[in-house]
Amino acid sequence: MGAPGLVGRRRERAAISGWLAAALGGAPMLVMCGGEPGIGKTRLATEAADMAAAAGALTRWARAHEGVGTPPFWLWRQLLRPDLAGEGNGPADLPTMIEANSAADRIALFDAVVRRVFALPERSGLLLVVEDAQWADEPSLLLLRYLARELRGARVLVLATHRTVGAGDAGPWRRILADLGREPVTVQVRLAGLDEAETAHLVRAVTDTAVADDVAREVHRRTGGNPFFVRELARMLTTDAALAGPRLPASLVEVVGQRAAGLSGPARRMLAAAAVLGEQFSPGWSTRPRVRPRSR
Repeated sequence: MGAPGLVGRRRERAAISGWLAAALGGAPMLVMCGGEPGIGKTRLATEAADMAAAAGALTRWARAHEGVGTPPFWLWRQLLRPDLAGEGNGPADLPTMIEANSAADRIALFDAVVRRVFALPERSGLLLVVEDAQWADEPSLLLLRYLARELRGARVLVLATHRTVGAGDAGPWRRILADLGREPVTVQVRLAGLDEAETAHLVRAVTDTAVADDVAREVHRRTGGNPFFVRELARMLTTDAALAGPRLPASLVEVVGQRAAGLSGPARRMLAAAAVLGEQFSPGWSTRPRVRPRSR
């Protein structure tokens, strides 16, 4: 069967509906939506885009990429791609200004882009979706900060998703995230895992079967309600016995491995020890002296 739509998130969907209505009424907002990988940020953004379409608003979408050498202002090249390709009525010199990217041109460029953004929703309003902002190039992030400071009165909602784990502390992201958080138009949302009832709903949607409550509870225990993990584990559930052993889907093993690879050596060793100890252990175990067996 096809992938299920957005499960749960009633509070978040209601909030986005309210923010979108406010933005289209002239009270713009920047929503910073954070969460771990697989928690449902993209699905929530898709839901926001559907709401915007239903309200007659225009949506523009951009995504940053990990470990890829992208040109400066890559997010904005995507968001304004129709204008840069000669469609629409954007400033004629905008492509040249982006290519130049000199310090002297930066403020003029920022102002030109903001004017272009404000011109887009003259009648309908605008939703800008930026995915994986933690990997964006610094010029793109600086322009996002500039836009947030100039949003007053515009019919614009900006929804920027970002990872709260695995993003690292290096580079401009953490600093600019803190700057954005201080802007009056900014709202910060952190997505948590699905609850047990929502997890059960998703498991049943994925398997298209009446999965027993105890099986759904076990899936929730193992995944913490992370929708990606729930879907991957649910696909293994041909019988209740599928959860009896330690086997995990290869996709989950790969994701966990990628997360662990980003940790320091000591952190990886601590993680390995914690995995042996289980889900519950004393907080002080990691500070206790280790006794190593004598070599013979």
